Amino acid sequence: MVRRTRKLLTVAVSLLVFIFILLKLLLYSQKYLYLLPTKQASTLYLNQQEIEASSKSSTASQTTAIPKIIHQIWKDENIPEKWSGSVNSCRAQHPEEDGWTINLWTDEKALSFMETHYSWFMPIYNSYPYDIQRFDAVRYFIIYHYGGVYIDLDVGCQKPMDPLLDQATFLLPVTEPIGYSNDWFAATPRHAFLYKVITSLSKFNHQYFTKYPTVLLSTGPLFISIALCQYLSEPHNTVRSLPPPMYANGPISFFSHVYGSSWHGSDASAFFWMQNHIFYVIMLVTVCILLLLFVLVKVFTVRRRNRNQRRRVMQQELNP
Repeated sequence: MVRRTRKLLTVAVSLLVFIFILLKLLLYSQKYLYLLPTKQASTLYLNQQEIEASSKSSTASQTTAIPKIIHQIWKDENIPEKWSGSVNSCRAQHPEEDGWTINLWTDEKALSFMETHYSWFMPIYNSYPYDIQRFDAVRYFIIYHYGGVYIDLDVGCQKPMDPLLDQATFLLPVTEPIGYSNDWFAATPRHAFLYKVITSLSKFNHQYFTKYPTVLLSTGPLFISIALCQYLSEPHNTVRSLPPPMYANGPISFFSHVYGSSWHGSDASAFFWMQNHIFYVIMLVTVCILLLLFVLVKVFTVRRRNRNQRRRVMQQELNP
């Protein structure tokens, strides 16, 4: 009986701790993300008129504020077949004769770059348990160092990005339902926001039991969304965002998406469910707390009964 009670207690405590951490993560994200400006009221978002005006006044060979350099990251030179279409579409839309340079950063090149230029970050870089965290982190350092455009391998190009590069000194896309994505962004070298990003990585370097929440908050989209929210606490007219019609699959979008999301697993599905069902999560936490209290009461009751029984036996043996 005692052994079974202890097992129940262990399960209840473990489940409660896990749900509490995820709930804390969800509430923490909501606390920051709901401070982001709304799409209707914000001046951050580019509009179609600005893009059309820029397209008419620019030429393919014209120098832009953000360098015409595309940076992509993969573990080696062999890009998986499932992403070859999106990668080739970006190369076709941004030829060298129009002033574009495309760099593919392999693990070896990225490691050499970090060791040469940002050795102070290497202890954290090497401590990340997941490769995607290193992919995330190094993209921030590369764009901070060289400037240009970072684009994931699963993001294709439907038209040239030239009109975007004179709109601001830092650009990134809005994601639904709220927040920002880090699978595409562009900046001038040494941008102040990216300085904030790379110097904030150490503060956010925590593990949350499973892969998805760990990546999301330590280096991924939620991390950069929170960093931007903090950065925008003061006005910065050099930061702009791409609204969903210009970024998601659609007729006026600059991009197409294969949606690789190789770092999403079953824990991501659980996290999305919890994010969309906060009430049920709170109810589950309440049930776990009640279960924990029940088990604790049961344990103490059994222990007290056993202690009283031993005391009676001892008294009987001492006073036959």
